[in-house]
Amino acid sequence: MTSNKGENMDLRTYLFVNKIKTKDFAKEMGKSSNFMYRISNKQVRPSVALAKAIEIKTGGKVKAKDMLREAFEEYLNKVFKNGLEEIHKPDKKRKK
Repeated sequence: MTSNKGENMDLRTYLFVNKIKTKDFAKEMGKSSNFMYRISNKQVRPSVALAKAIEIKTGGKVKAKDMLREAFEEYLNKVFKNGLEEIHKPDKKRKK
């Protein structure tokens, strides 16, 4: 069995290993359980402030930089997959 002592982990793993319910963690963080579930499953990214608060709450086991890096890498993958035009579509409502 490998130990997670001193190792970084994602939020979902942290909650599982520590037997913490998402809804309980969300309540402690002042967020909805649905929102925290989506963060832990990497469906949405936390703000910089929330990512840092999660890092502090988890005693540094879940790193803010890792959560934010994953979001940035997903963004870059989208840019390079779909091209810059997909990300920066002009506003159709704006008149030229």
